Amino acid sequence: MIIIKDVISIASAIILSVGGSGAIIIALSKWFGQIFASKLLEKDRRKYSLEMEELKHQYTKEINLINANIDKSTHVTKQQYDKEFSIYLEIWEALGTAIISTQNLYPFMDTNIKKDEHYEQILNDRFNQFIIGFNNYSNAITKYAPFYEERFYNQFIELRKLFTQQASWFQIYALDVPDDSRKEVYRDNPRKMVELEESLQKQIREHLKSLQHFEE
Repeated sequence: MIIIKDVISIASAIILSVGGSGAIIIALSKWFGQIFASKLLEKDRRKYSLEMEELKHQYTKEINLINANIDKSTHVTKQQYDKEFSIYLEIWEALGTAIISTQNLYPFMDTNIKKDEHYEQILNDRFNQFIIGFNNYSNAITKYAPFYEERFYNQFIELRKLFTQQASWFQIYALDVPDDSRKEVYRDNPRKMVELEESLQKQIREHLKSLQHFEE
């Protein structure tokens, strides 16, 4: 491509060869150089203008795609929050009932109950209430297992194991728990239940808050 520098060099060579006509040729060379430079400048301007439009179109497209993904993410997160909230609400209600019915198998300071004509009925009532609470809780954590956090599911299972242990003691010994196991039955297991429940309550609350980054 011929550039302005080349044009001036050619024009200078012509001036030297024609002598007295140099002034005219210089004027013509200057005029020709200005026209040529203007055309080059206009060509570059059109080129850069097209490139800018292309970049603008590309960036606009990318921004629209990012915004669409943000909107989709927000929508999915809100759906996830609503779904998980309803799941934890149902499980938590069942958990509360299961804990109460399990603790009622061996209420605190319930070691001196009289073995009279009402004794068997009391035991049956306690165990039947336990079975109802246990089954409702077990069904709730199982049927929703694929739809909530696995770490919470594992802790729900730990609680269920504690419920089962207490029920096993009750079925074998009723209220006649051996002395070396009374601490476990009346104090340790109930304490573990409460600690696990409190820990889960805190973790679930924090988890639900982490999902609330969407705009209301």
